[in-house]
Amino acid sequence: MVGLDGDWSEGLKAYYEHAKKDETLSFKFGYIDQNVYQGAELEKIAKLPSKAELMAKVIGGLKTPMIKTVFAMKFNMQRLVTVMTAKAAQGEQASA
Repeated sequence: MVGLDGDWSEGLKAYYEHAKKDETLSFKFGYIDQNVYQGAELEKIAKLPSKAELMAKVIGGLKTPMIKTVFAMKFNMQRLVTVMTAKAAQGEQASA
């Protein structure tokens, strides 16, 4: 019997990781948030990503399109500056 207080997801995940290494441990049933779960269901719950991981994925997903847009805008400007610098250098060589 394992008692988990507060954020039970981290404790459940830690128990599952330890149970994978030690074959004598396994889930039989569990009582979480006023619901009874069988062993297989508890394993599925333990494999789910944590709330912090999900939030990081959502924020990263929202941030990625903005980063790509900024890079696309900067890339064309940088390319224009490179071309203009090369033309200026050619003009200096031709006049010398």
